[in-house]
Amino acid sequence: GGEEGEEHFAGGAGHDSQMPKPELTRRLSFTPAPGGPTLTTYEKRYWSQLDALDQAHDAEAVLHARVSEWERKLLPLLEAQNERRQFDIQLYGHELLTKMPDAPSVPQAASKGAAPCVPFVELMAGQERFEVCRLFLAALQLANNGNIEIVHNEMGGDALELQLLTRESCFHIDEVMAA
Repeated sequence: GGEEGEEHFAGGAGHDSQMPKPELTRRLSFTPAPGGPTLTTYEKRYWSQLDALDQAHDAEAVLHARVSEWERKLLPLLEAQNERRQFDIQLYGHELLTKMPDAPSVPQAASKGAAPCVPFVELMAGQERFEVCRLFLAALQLANNGNIEIVHNEMGGDALELQLLTRESCFHIDEVMAA
């Protein structure tokens, strides 16, 4: 009686034909049919581990979807970045210096021979956003080198202006990197 049923439930002959069909309450959760045999400790552990694997798979699928979405958004940006010219702070600094006006040949009383201040916005007209960032970084380096002065024009609001001090190369990044 009892031994035969246990043997039969554990996988003996005729296992498929006489065993009650399980109901799937979740994708992989096992619930025995009402009135059927109870699960053994091994079977409970098996179904518990299978459930854990299913949950881990679901979490991995969600993560994979998030990574795929991130990659879909990021790849075009990276491709656009690769098409841009390489950032060379000395080259950008040189370009900025060539845009700066010289001091007037005849010193005027108000300027005392100094070059006029030029609004940074004016120098950046027509530039793409990434170029503005690169040129601003070059302007900071030029100010540090002593080539330009960054002037905050309080009269014109929060406008940032640049004033040429010298076009002479005061500092080379290569010299710093070698030191």
